[in-house]
Amino acid sequence: MKKKVAVLGNSHVGAIKMAWNSVKHHAPNLDLTYFASPGTDLEYLKIQGTKLVPVKEKTKNSIVFTSEGLDCVNTQDFDAFLLYAMGAQPYLPDLRYFYSEEAYRAAIRNRRVTRTMGKVLMLVRKISDKAIFVGENPLISSSKAESRDFTNTEKKLEGESVYIAGASLSQRLFYEDYGATLVYQPNETITDGRWTKEEFCKNSKKLDIGEEPHPIPHGKNDINHMNEQYGKLWLKAFLRKVKNLEEYGRF
Repeated sequence: MKKKVAVLGNSHVGAIKMAWNSVKHHAPNLDLTYFASPGTDLEYLKIQGTKLVPVKEKTKNSIVFTSEGLDCVNTQDFDAFLLYAMGAQPYLPDLRYFYSEEAYRAAIRNRRVTRTMGKVLMLVRKISDKAIFVGENPLISSSKAESRDFTNTEKKLEGESVYIAGASLSQRLFYEDYGATLVYQPNETITDGRWTKEEFCKNSKKLDIGEEPHPIPHGKNDINHMNEQYGKLWLKAFLRKVKNLEEYGRF
């Protein structure tokens, strides 16, 4: 029997939704259903029994289209949840300085609970004890790197480890509090420890919510959204996490 995963997210879901058809043969026992809407729309879900119900008509229409007919998330119908992007920017600590664990915890928590990701995470956990996977916003494109001033000392000290260090802290000091598992951005998509390689940002397309006959490309200056190639690599990382939890009997 297939295990069913509800994917909740915003416009960034477009990359993994497009990529799933070319990856799903790696997980024949897994079925993904998408509940996605652009921007911060999912902040306005409300709890009704075991369901997460959209308050706004616009959000409802997006969810109905991306889920292929469902107008709410009934948590009883799913075995796990994948919460994707929704304003959760990766935490990139400045490794040149020492900070206490309490300071890290406060910084990470403040960056999460005020974003759509944190709000949806808490809603899901209030009405379900099932597995929750989290994918944060992709690191922005390296095409932006030239306009940022990082000293050679900072680059040398941080190197390739800064993203991993931040992701590890986020998992331990925030997501574990909600029994959630962070899926790291694939290492092969990252450059200089803090950017997504420019190739994964090219030719990205907007989330299809049924308002246009075909998915529309993002503008050429978009540095935040990733393409289908990125989606494939991210989904493979997600499937590895799923397998790990299955082996430990947690999913």
